[in-house]
Amino acid sequence: MVTFLKPEVEYGTFYVGETTEGTVILPYDIFETKSKNYASQRWQEQIGWFGRLSDWTNWAGPFDSEAEAKECLSDPYDGDPVEDDIE
Repeated sequence: MVTFLKPEVEYGTFYVGETTEGTVILPYDIFETKSKNYASQRWQEQIGWFGRLSDWTNWAGPFDSEAEAKECLSDPYDGDPVEDDIE
């Protein structure tokens, strides 16, 4: 397992945008500043569970439950679930 990837799962309001770069998901608290970085955009406010690996990967979601959000966070290198075991 790749240990530098730390899972993050949050419940809240996110904005999901269809941009020229593909689908982008931004947390509510950074939407105003980061959404300006994408051209040709349509944003939709969504509430639910979202997950990502580390603070430098993209968010995935929304999911109906915390368990579903965690399940989406499989290690891309070996397919195992990523555990929050970094000390």
